[in-house]
Amino acid sequence: MGYSTILFDMDGTVLDTLQDLWASTNAVLRELGHPERSLDDIRSYVGNGARNQIRCALPEGSGDDAIDDALSRYRAHYAAHCRDHTKPYPGVVEALRRLKDAGKKLAVVSNKPDAAVRLLAAEHFGGLLDVAIIKKSSATQLIPTFLGSILGQGINDPAIEVHHVREVSVECDPPLPMQFDGEVIQDATTPFTMRILPGALCTFVDEVSPFSDLARLEG
Repeated sequence: MGYSTILFDMDGTVLDTLQDLWASTNAVLRELGHPERSLDDIRSYVGNGARNQIRCALPEGSGDDAIDDALSRYRAHYAAHCRDHTKPYPGVVEALRRLKDAGKKLAVVSNKPDAAVRLLAAEHFGGLLDVAIIKKSSATQLIPTFLGSILGQGINDPAIEVHHVREVSVECDPPLPMQFDGEVIQDATTPFTMRILPGALCTFVDEVSPFSDLARLEG
């Protein structure tokens, strides 16, 4: 039986984040007047959470208050610089696209700060439009094929091509009116371009909802 959902770790698995982890750690050590650590040192510290990473980087014998202070500084610096040098490992993006094309559900599970996880996942792996292209067919075939693609039933249909992209441009001759959710947009015609803006989708939950602790879900 094949897997329908695949979970990935982030640091050191799909993203090479070590340079930015190293830079932020040393920025805090410099700020506090402590000796900096080598790249190999940081490599040996990561993997068990940011607090453990900072505890190992600080001078031996540092107390909880010193660790808490350094950790707070580290999180602030890393939030601002987590994208400076981080990049996917070679072949990762292509592999994820193939898995998504095969209908797999993908997710990242990480113990790094949530804000950085969301930001990096959106920048490098998220924000993909699912675009279904229906090949030439008769009028009687078009509607059921179209509905099947919406319902996710077109993965193995040879009449449907599915692509996952960040930006789509549509051109035709003669120009045609633009529609959004079935409504014609006034004075708008092709050509047009649409793109995904990571983090632009927000879902708000009312206070009486059983899910009110998820008051703001960023997509």
